Amino acid sequence: MKASVESVNLKLTDDQIEMLKKESEPLRITSLYVDRPCTVMLVGYLVLIIITFISISQNYFEIAGGSPRNRDYLLWNDPIVIESNKYILAKEWVANRTGSSDVAVRSETGTTAFILYEQTDDYEYGLLKKEYLVEVQTLEDNIQKLDNYTKLCLAVSTEDKSCSPRALTSPLTVFKLAGVDDISELTQEEIVQTFKSVVENDALWFQVSFLFDKYVTSENLTVSYMRSLLTFGTPLEFDGTTYKNSSDREEEQDAVVKEFSIAVRDEVTASDDRQPGFRTFNANFVLTIDEFLDLVLVDSLLSLASALFVYFYLVYHLESKFLSFIGITIILFSYPTTVVITEGILGCTYLGSLQVVSIFLVLGIAADDIFVFIDAWRQSEHMAKEIFKGDKKRRMAYAFRRACRAMAVTSSTTSVAFFANMFSPIMPIKSFGLLSGVIIPLNYLFVVIFMPCAVIFFEEKLQHTTCCCIKHKQEDKVEEVKAEGDGEVQLNRVERFFDTTWNQFIVKRKPFVLLLFLAWSVFAFTQAIQMGPQTEEEEFIDPENPIIRTFTLLGSEFTATQEVKNRIYFMWGIEGVDREGESIWDPEFLGEPLWTQNFNIKSAQSQNQLIEFCEEVQDKEFVARDDIACWIEDFKAYVEALPGRSFPDEANFDTDLQDFLGTGPGKSALQKGYLGMYEGEIKYMVVMVYSDVSERAPRDEKLPVYQQYEDYRLEWEGRFNEGLQKFFQHSNAWPFMPTEEAFAQNAKQGIAISISFALVILLIATRNWVVSIISVFCIGIVIVSIVGIMHLNGQQLGTSESISIVILIGFSVDYTVHLAADYMHSPNEARADKMRQAFREMGVSIFSGFVTTFGCGFFLFFGNLTFFSKFGLLITCTVFFSFIVAVGLFSSLMHLLGPQHGFGDLTCKKEK
Repeated sequence: MKASVESVNLKLTDDQIEMLKKESEPLRITSLYVDRPCTVMLVGYLVLIIITFISISQNYFEIAGGSPRNRDYLLWNDPIVIESNKYILAKEWVANRTGSSDVAVRSETGTTAFILYEQTDDYEYGLLKKEYLVEVQTLEDNIQKLDNYTKLCLAVSTEDKSCSPRALTSPLTVFKLAGVDDISELTQEEIVQTFKSVVENDALWFQVSFLFDKYVTSENLTVSYMRSLLTFGTPLEFDGTTYKNSSDREEEQDAVVKEFSIAVRDEVTASDDRQPGFRTFNANFVLTIDEFLDLVLVDSLLSLASALFVYFYLVYHLESKFLSFIGITIILFSYPTTVVITEGILGCTYLGSLQVVSIFLVLGIAADDIFVFIDAWRQSEHMAKEIFKGDKKRRMAYAFRRACRAMAVTSSTTSVAFFANMFSPIMPIKSFGLLSGVIIPLNYLFVVIFMPCAVIFFEEKLQHTTCCCIKHKQEDKVEEVKAEGDGEVQLNRVERFFDTTWNQFIVKRKPFVLLLFLAWSVFAFTQAIQMGPQTEEEEFIDPENPIIRTFTLLGSEFTATQEVKNRIYFMWGIEGVDREGESIWDPEFLGEPLWTQNFNIKSAQSQNQLIEFCEEVQDKEFVARDDIACWIEDFKAYVEALPGRSFPDEANFDTDLQDFLGTGPGKSALQKGYLGMYEGEIKYMVVMVYSDVSERAPRDEKLPVYQQYEDYRLEWEGRFNEGLQKFFQHSNAWPFMPTEEAFAQNAKQGIAISISFALVILLIATRNWVVSIISVFCIGIVIVSIVGIMHLNGQQLGTSESISIVILIGFSVDYTVHLAADYMHSPNEARADKMRQAFREMGVSIFSGFVTTFGCGFFLFFGNLTFFSKFGLLITCTVFFSFIVAVGLFSSLMHLLGPQHGFGDLTCKKEK
């Protein structure tokens, strides 16, 4: 049903009537829309279908795999990132030219899967309850009985292909150390006492302590968590195929392991269902990527829910399924058109997961444009009857001019705010800025082409007829108002609310409203300035998600092992990267390695210095004390074991090295990439140490550790001879640090650029500096409010927040700009009349825009990815504050300080 309407008497002056006559002067384009609506729509849709076909056939919608921790988000020109590229390029260059040597079947450690057990009851000794341990034994037996277990497990040795004891490392080993093979034979008391005896024996407990939570001691025997480790061997021999090494047809080997891992996961799930009182989780890196992609797919489907919400609200507001269908299709068609422009014409070949967010943004923004045009068209029907009555060409010209003007201002400010992201050094944000900056004006263009034609076609062909499921009954027509005198305007319920109720409230209560916003702004500012960089590991998936919770518990509740520590690599042999031909949109292009010309480890001095370096570095306080990988120490031991030989032996170095590479330690150095050989020449070498800093720790925690390693490297750069001086350090923890710093700078830069451009566009659109400054001030209040809310929510300036702040500026300006532009376009002279007209004409449009954008953001709350849920919070908060600031703060300021009688105009009025 249409909202009820009533008339409001607004006597128009002669100047206003003349202005309306001028505004309604038919245009060639609007006359075409009225005369040939079907032709324009059919041609337009044909073009859009062709463009969509091109985008699909060219695979423009291929989403780049990636996350905020991979190379996509790195600053490619930063020295730390270049060092990372050098490390990767050196290893790939050698591997691609030499291949890998043959390795015995399942003799090397492959993927490790974890089975985590968590206590959920209140038993005094936790998981030491006999029923739980028997269930663990049953689960492990079932896994070992699975088909292909013996074909995938880590082998005992290169000769013995049976499963190694390390293939399934069980927490029940603690009882085997005490001589107990079958846990079911023990009583509950015997279980506790046996466990206690092992815990109290340091030598025995050292062997198995990593399988139990780190809080277990001889004084605290409560086991809250424990784990089993399932270790696969590599390379495989499967179904008659023997793979040479772990890299040989890697995808085929991964597929075999993945299929078996699914069977293991099913067994774990069955165990979890069988035994109440404790929970069983499966954590397998082979499956984690697929599980993560499933989460992304589910979250992406939320955009479908958003689209349906927008469609149904369009049906409610436009009161037509046909017009709503046209509206939602032109929004959806804007995506393929945009990628054809950005990728096919502008060459931006990157389309990442961040671009998915643009779907939620554009749905709300584009719907706002549709509301603006439809509201202008409807309002033209009931104003200045002597001008518009029965003349659709005049009505269309007026609605077209007014809507185009209003949409042009908001679309330009929004588009420029998005384009501001192109100044970011972070490539996915730059790509997002280009795509979003292009799609906004495209939506504007589609609305002004398709919606006028759709309105004419609907009113002439469908409004009063039954067509498929579209039916407009006579009783649903707008109620006619008896008085149709000059100056009377018919308003629906929402328009009437803004024109009278809300406008009168602002007029009477503007001091109270201003004080309220002042108090809130001061409070929000005090919160916003406390917003600091990330100080804890940032979660990209809901911490309560089973996948994330499992890995979190593995990292937080257990003693760290070498497998979970961060590795630091010192590399010699490569000094630079040739990046000629690099595309700024291609994250896979690393360039070509530039080898160090005077790299030399053959000399006795070089060998001795490397030995000294390895011996010294492992004693540094910033290096984990467990072990280091230094192949030259193994090489030294090999040479010294030869009869009558000593180390270093420069004369026999080449021969000794070749012989050493045939031994177990030598093969291991080659296979693990610690030594890169090509045509008998050492191209690079690596020394690896462990650090206790987490790869996912925040920058403030990693930077001091990085600096310790860098200072130590610089110290040795001065101590090494010329053949070893050019070396660098690399860790997977370092490359993202510059990005974390850039996020904060990007947010500040984006805010400055967006607000500056918004001010320029407002000055051009309104041609009044007073309105422009007040509008920008209100936009600033919105931004401060959002940052303050983020701090109150416990958020820090991490990846999600830094990206969100910049892209949210794009649509925080719309509602204020709509009112500002309409205020200045009003033919009235007094500020009160101007503001009332702005409310009357634009209130319903900005309210509908607020509802649709808020609804789009609301669905993001249900996402598994914390980026989506955080972004949902920020979208809803942004449109909420944008709306209340526009209808509350801005309107109060305009009623109090709004320019009137030409004050503040940047152009002089012509004398009559």
